[in-house]
Amino acid sequence: MSESPYAPPASHVADRPGNPRPPRPKQVAVAVGLLWLGFGIDLLVAYFQAERDSTEDFGPSFFAGVAVALVIAVVVNTYVYRGSNWARIALLLLTLVGVVFFFFPSEDPAPAQVLERTLDFLSSVLSVIATYLVFSPPGSHWFRRPQS
Repeated sequence: MSESPYAPPASHVADRPGNPRPPRPKQVAVAVGLLWLGFGIDLLVAYFQAERDSTEDFGPSFFAGVAVALVIAVVVNTYVYRGSNWARIALLLLTLVGVVFFFFPSEDPAPAQVLERTLDFLSSVLSVIATYLVFSPPGSHWFRRPQS
């Protein structure tokens, strides 16, 4: 063996292998599918609300609101699917806000029809189920960072 301080080490040197993330549980994929279905239902509810409101005739504010909702849904749903914990927490907060606002009485002069309220309820239920799926095992375990 060489006594030179510049000689390579005699032992094998390598990085420790990382713990790869386990495969995505099926319930996370189902939860994201439910979130997309709920978002589609929310678009229908927004259409019914705009149609019912005589001051809103699908102008720029309606389309801006839909665009903002679409961007938020795409970001949160995509990152939940990828396994980001911040997106799972954002989903919880958005679901809680949605459920709370579902139970507030509407101040609209024209009350919502039965179909609109039913679709709104269905969307809320889908969101609650999806949130439950990502916060219960095995979905909750998958969102944890792998220990290295």
